[in-house]
Amino acid sequence: MRTEEFNHIILPMRSNLKAYALRLTESDDNAEDLVQEVMLRLWDMRQNIQAEDNHKALATSFMTSADMRNGTSPPTR
Repeated sequence: MRTEEFNHIILPMRSNLKAYALRLTESDDNAEDLVQEVMLRLWDMRQNIQAEDNHKALATSFMTSADMRNGTSPPTR
C-alpha cells in the first residue's frame, strides 16, 4: 500500500477506531494510546497491506490484541 492509499483508506478509520477503543477502555487517554498503537502498527506494515484487504477487521483485531496486552480494559463486573 502506497502512502497515498494509506492516507485515503486507513486514516479516515481513525474516528471509528477511537470510538471502539473508548468502548474497550472507558478512558479517553487509554483509548487514544490504543488508536496510536494501532495506527503505527498499520503504518509499519503498510507495504504488506493490499487494497482489497478488510482494513477495519485488521485494525480492530490489532486493537483488541493491544488492549489485552496492555491491560487497559476496566475489570469485568
